[in-house]
Amino acid sequence: MRATGGNNAKSLEELRRTGNPGRRRLPPVDAVTAKGRSTPLPEPLRPLATPGRQMWDRMWAAGATWLWDSVDAEAVQLACELLDERAGLRAKVLQYGMTADRIALRALEKHLFLVLGILGWAPGERARIARVPGGPAQQPTSELDEFLARRQRDA
Repeated sequence: MRATGGNNAKSLEELRRTGNPGRRRLPPVDAVTAKGRSTPLPEPLRPLATPGRQMWDRMWAAGATWLWDSVDAEAVQLACELLDERAGLRAKVLQYGMTADRIALRALEKHLFLVLGILGWAPGERARIARVPGGPAQQPTSELDEFLARRQRDA
């Protein structure tokens, strides 16, 4: 028997590609697609090397609809620092090929992938982000909030 939800959940992209076999109500395509950023990109909290800085700019530009400057900056900084560290460690592995360095590189990559997933950079995680179109300044809404708003509007 297969459990529902949790880690078995399919991404929105996969549900749309397969024709939504469960006939679930899906959010509109633009609800999880970046709309652009109305405010300038924030500056890194600490200095970053070139790969980390490039990733910082890409993440804030592409994740404008779900990343909040005041909340997510530290996690984005951590991901960028991990990428900088990965670049240096990978160069060392390619140059010397030490087994301990290879193991450390794989552990670092796992950690980086975990942080990226938490920030919504994996399709399954992006599907779970409850942001509505309009940018990070807008609060997420639930079906209950929408129901109560309709009820109040119709009363």
